[in-house]
Amino acid sequence: MWQTRLRQIGQGAMKLASRHTGYVTWGCGRGYTTPNGNMGPDVPCAHHTARVGYILLKIGGYLDNQEMIKAGLNSATATCNLFNWHEKEDGRVTISYFTETDDETINIFSDVAMLLAQALTVDPQNQLFRDRLDGLVRSIITELDQNGRWAYLTRDEYKKTGFPTVVDNLHTAMVISGLVRVLSTNVLEGELAIQTVQSVKKGASFYFRNLFRNDGFALRFDNTQSESTISGYCEGVFCAQDILLDKENFADLAEELKLDGMIKKILDTGTRRFTNFKKWDVASKRIGRFVIHIQSVRWGSGLLMEAISRYLAWQCQEGTFTHDGNDIANDR
Repeated sequence: MWQTRLRQIGQGAMKLASRHTGYVTWGCGRGYTTPNGNMGPDVPCAHHTARVGYILLKIGGYLDNQEMIKAGLNSATATCNLFNWHEKEDGRVTISYFTETDDETINIFSDVAMLLAQALTVDPQNQLFRDRLDGLVRSIITELDQNGRWAYLTRDEYKKTGFPTVVDNLHTAMVISGLVRVLSTNVLEGELAIQTVQSVKKGASFYFRNLFRNDGFALRFDNTQSESTISGYCEGVFCAQDILLDKENFADLAEELKLDGMIKKILDTGTRRFTNFKKWDVASKRIGRFVIHIQSVRWGSGLLMEAISRYLAWQCQEGTFTHDGNDIANDR
């Protein structure tokens, strides 16, 4: 059954793909206007192209489906050739969010790095993938400040735009998870791999200590007490699980942060605060007493279902799943 579902997901993803100058890409799914006036949901987006390409490589590898693997590799090539790359000092590079913009968004670097690392496990001699991956990882770890914070944009981008620096829950989790998944492929080499492990430890320590309360309540930003959206809770669960699964690099970090207990607190608090247990509807955002429901898979029910599923899978893998009525799955 699961193999059938995975095959359907992969085939569905490929049907939704657009082709730009021969490359497989995915747009943001909404009407976006580029600086050149182009509009439409199919404008190539690095965030979606990287994430869908990564999924296709994973599903294709599991099913030994060469069509999906080929599409995933093609999307990796698309990120290298279609988007705007900027070369920095010390071998660092950045990639734009869209094909016709020049922004520098750190979680997008992490998404693309995750895709390129996975692509290198299939095509290890691809020097373009290697150079782009190493450059992106160098940029990400360079952007980590001395306190362990990753902002949403690079320092250069904040200088260019004049926007106030923002450190938020959702995107910080994406950056950390992306780096952990890059490390899991074992394609990073030498000192860069060591620096990446050190950066994850520093960034994750800040993240779980400053963007969550002890009871699992998620804060949206590091300098306010406002609550995160449901996406912050869920990405926090993914982040904690990725770290817990990498015992070789992060067993000490997981123990220090007590992530085995924190992951349940985050999921439990998020589930209770955002789920309507009468209608089984999952809200996207809370503002004080007001709850905002936008009926979204991406910003509501889909993320929470994935978080619950991944939590239960992690428990089963660790041999800690019980049926005593105290697990999140049995609470309701």
